[in-house]
This record gives sequence, structure tokens and C-alpha cells, in this order.
Amino acid sequence: MTNRINPNLLTLLRVVCLPVPCLLLFINSSIAKLMAISLLLFLSLTDYFDGLLARKYNQTSKLGALLDPIADKIFVTTIYLIMVKLDYFPFLPVFFLLLREILISFLRSILPQTMKVNLIAKFKTFFQMSLAVGVIFAKTLYPALNPTLVEILVWIAVLLSYLSGLKYILRTINKLNYIFQKQFQNKLLYEVFCPLLLLLFFPFTENFFWVVPFLIGMLFLKGVNKLETEKKEKRFTFLGFSLLSLAGILEVIFWGKIQFSILFLLFYLILKEGIKSFNIIKEAFKF
Repeated sequence: MTNRINPNLLTLLRVVCLPVPCLLLFINSSIAKLMAISLLLFLSLTDYFDGLLARKYNQTSKLGALLDPIADKIFVTTIYLIMVKLDYFPFLPVFFLLLREILISFLRSILPQTMKVNLIAKFKTFFQMSLAVGVIFAKTLYPALNPTLVEILVWIAVLLSYLSGLKYILRTINKLNYIFQKQFQNKLLYEVFCPLLLLLFFPFTENFFWVVPFLIGMLFLKGVNKLETEKKEKRFTFLGFSLLSLAGILEVIFWGKIQFSILFLLFYLILKEGIKSFNIIKEAFKF
């Protein structure tokens, strides 16, 4: 029986079930909010039990080691952006917090052998998840919760995030020439500047706000894929990124919101990354 326990299932559960509590948060009901809190707590606990099961049943794997921090990043990105949308969190500290996650995810994808998750990073993730759940609970009981206090706590989460990432960055300083090689220029554009642009556009997405965490999550998930360095794809990706950036900027200038460009990017990434993501999930379900 034990040989059928796959810790990667718990890791994936943290991502697959995430839309449920997110949707509940938009329901103007204390019961719905409490249900969302309960689900978020349960999903947060999977971050502990997936590693515990992997060690207990000797099922640690390279795939699991990569999926676990990626699932954490998708979890935090989605919840924090939803909380910005609901005015629970201010946008600025959340932007810097997620910027750190994007940078570290990029480093992990090209230097996986040097990017092991340490205890500080685990505590950082625990604090981020606990803060989100705690603020939702507090706002449910006390709608007039002091926003200044909440902002201070989010900035503390930002500080912890960068402190935990500092060790990662220091480990890679002597490999900067490797990171900025020509073969990684497209990857840097695609996995750093593209999600960064999405974050900057988030305040202008209005009803399409959900597309931003979804797309960033897909780009995080790309971290477990092998590098692709075909020249044809490089040109297309750079051209596509440039055109979409320009389209988004023009939409903000003339209409004050993002709509067509972000939907096109959604369609493009689903087609481009959908098969790879499916293969990752299929691999994670192997017993």
C-alpha cells in the first residue's frame, strides 16, 4: 500500500485546488470566507506533508524537489494577487515580494544544482501563507482592521523573502557570466521580464485580473522543463514579447485597462506550454 503513496500528488493538490478558496473569497459571506480559510489551511499543510512522505517512504526525486518550491510560488502569487484585488493587501509590497519569487524561480531553472531550499526559505513560505490566512480571518471578524498594520506585516514578509533569497543570489554571483550567456537571453526575457510586465499591468486588468496569476503560474511551472535554445523560437518570443508589451501600454494609455493583449498572451501560453505542463502532471502521477 505504501508504495502507492506519491508525495507529488500532494504538491499538485496545492495548485489544482487553489481556485476553490480563491472563488470563495469573492463571495460576500462570512461562511464562505471561513470555508476559504479552512481550505487554504489544508492546502498549506500539504507543503509540510509532501516532503514528510517523500522522506518517510524514500520517494524523493528531482521532479519533486523542483515542483515543491514552484507550487509554493504559484500558491503565494495567486493568493496575494487575489488579496490585492480584494483590497486586503496593498499592491506595492506585493509587487516586490513577487518580483523576488520571479527572480529566484529563474535562477532555480538554470542552476538547479545550486538552488536547494533552505530553512529560511521554508520559514519565509510559512510566514507568507500564515499572513494571508491570518489577514483573511481578521478581516472577516473585524472588517475595519487597521490597513497600516496589514501593510507593515506585508513589508515584513517582503524583507523575509529577500533575506532568504540573498543566500541564493550570493551562491550564483560567481556564475553571472554563465547566467547572462546568449543561450539564456530568451529565457531571461520569457521568465523574468514577461511576468514582471504582467505584474506591472495587474492594476489595469479589471475583470481579467485572474489571467495574471494564471500566466505567472504557467511560467513558474516552466521551470521544470529543459532549456530550449532554438534560434527560431528566440526570435518569435522576443518579437511577440515586444508587440504584446507595446499593445498593453497602448491599451493603458487609451483605455486605461488591459484586455486584448493579455487575452492573446493567455491563448499563446496555453498552446505553447499546455503540452509540457500536461507531461509534468503525468510524470507526477506516476506510482
